[in-house]
Amino acid sequence: PAVPLRVRPRKVSAMLWITGTIKGHRIRDSTGTTSPAVAETVRAAREAQLLEDAVFGRSPTVPFRTAADAYLKYQPRGHSQTRAVNRLVGVLGHRPTRDLNQADADLARRQLCRAEVTPATVVRSIISPLSAVLRFARTRRWCDAPLLDWPKIKGAPPSPLTPAQAEALIAASAAHLVPIVTFLFCTGARTGEAIGLDWADVDLLGRRATFWEGTTKTGRRRVVQLVPRAVAVLADLPH
Repeated sequence: PAVPLRVRPRKVSAMLWITGTIKGHRIRDSTGTTSPAVAETVRAAREAQLLEDAVFGRSPTVPFRTAADAYLKYQPRGHSQTRAVNRLVGVLGHRPTRDLNQADADLARRQLCRAEVTPATVVRSIISPLSAVLRFARTRRWCDAPLLDWPKIKGAPPSPLTPAQAEALIAASAAHLVPIVTFLFCTGARTGEAIGLDWADVDLLGRRATFWEGTTKTGRRRVVQLVPRAVAVLADLPH
């Protein structure tokens, strides 16, 4: 049964909300405003859109808030990703997912970022989490593929330690860290790769270590030749 959409207040939010049922689709969305006049305009537009969708057989409009909640609950997300998505919900939560575009991303940037923010921060806090939710929504036919501008990020020039600096760091390390720090310098392995390396994948006689698929950043198997210093520090460990 159809229950006309109505504008109602909620105890948990100062914003006015739209509630009701259209063609079996239950609606409970924020209007994004505390103004009754503006909320009524949002309600009328939403009701007209839902009725049009029902007539032409289009998928129901899903607000960004709902898509974001489904995205976060679908599988475990990192703390930073969850925080970024929730901050976007605070700005774009009431917007229909299929209507979101670059203008909405720009709005979120103005409200959530400082004026002097770097392109890398914009990507990390706005574009990347917004794109992730929209791609998630697209697979469920809630919206089309997201088309957003990704700011160009200038890569920082590499700044490797000098041999003297590396030796100083090894010398200053705690005794139990010396082997792994030395191994990192000798192989160029990432910390996670080194910690996850199994003894079965280390061949001291053949002087090589194997990082298998799924354990490397690229997801590909990598074989590292061990220099004498790395072999010596590994051979001194108790087996």
